[in-house]
This record gives sequence, structure tokens and C-alpha cells, in this order.
Amino acid sequence: MAMGKLILCSNTRKLKLWSKYDQVIVLDHPGARHLWRYEFSRIKVPFNIQKTKSYESLLDLAKISKKSCIFIPGGNTFDLINSLDIEILKSIILKALSNGIDVVCESAGAIICGSDIRSAIIPAEGADSNDCGTRKLKTMSLIDLVVFPHYLEKNNKQIGLFLIENKKLGLLIKENELISFNLKELKK
Repeated sequence: MAMGKLILCSNTRKLKLWSKYDQVIVLDHPGARHLWRYEFSRIKVPFNIQKTKSYESLLDLAKISKKSCIFIPGGNTFDLINSLDIEILKSIILKALSNGIDVVCESAGAIICGSDIRSAIIPAEGADSNDCGTRKLKTMSLIDLVVFPHYLEKNNKQIGLFLIENKKLGLLIKENELISFNLKELKK
């Protein structure tokens, strides 16, 4: 059986990646910016919305079709992480990938796959605010990189200083780019 791919991106609107799926299971969350609803209705992709309170069923829903994927949309990173049990979600993602199901993580969803949530506040311009006041700052750490979606060259200095000060490596994802990993490349 083929392994699924973990696909990280800044946004999915211009990537044309949905046509290979016949079903998209969306992990909706309180901080989600609901642009994905418009996108999916425009391109006529069947999607199934799963609220974060019942996300344990994501894998069962995805197994219904051979061409399903799980989608974790962008939005406020702190609202997303506050609404999740990170260890359960990590387990579900790893099982999905080993069952040949792709997992697409956009913006905030991509950040929580990395090793540090603080990329949500760097650069300061366009940063997420922690209005929910969460103290949950642990990410899934599926990859040993700090994920910076919506990367712009003008932010190199801020990002570089953060990475050097914290002795970390970064993954810079520009708009309209996607980066995929297979299960063997992930930190388990």
C-alpha cells in the first residue's frame, strides 16, 4: 500500500491540488478562516466537515474512499492548538499517512506540524494573537523544523534571528507553494 503524504502550504487557493481527491475531510476549528468553504464550493469537491470536538473519527471517515484526504485549514494558530489534543491528532495523522491517506495542512495547520508555535508571531506584521489566552503551546513536531507559512523575503532578518537565538532550523513556505513529506521523513 502506498504511503500518504503530509502536505504543508500557506494557502490552498491557487494550488489546484484538490482534483485528485474525491473526498476531503475538513478538521474545522474555532480559529479557522472559512475561505476553504468558498474554495471547495467553487471547485465542486465533496467535503465533510468534522468539528475538533469529534476529530477522532477523521480516520474512519477518510477510509471510506481510496482518494480521500484530511485537511487542517489555516486560521488563528493559538485558537487551533487550544481546541486540540495534540497527541491524539498526531497519532491520527501518522495512522492516516500509513494507510495511504494524504494530510493537507494549511498555514496554522502547517505551523502545528513543526517544532515551534512561535513562528505564528514572527514576523510581527500579520502575526496571530493569543486572544484565547491558551497556555497550550506544544506542537505535533512531525518535522524537526519551525514552519513559517506566508514567507516573505523582507522578513529574513526577524526569522533568521529567531532561528539562530533558538538554535533551530526553519521551513519557509511562500504563498502558492506546497512542501510534502512522506512517512519516512517524519519525526515520530
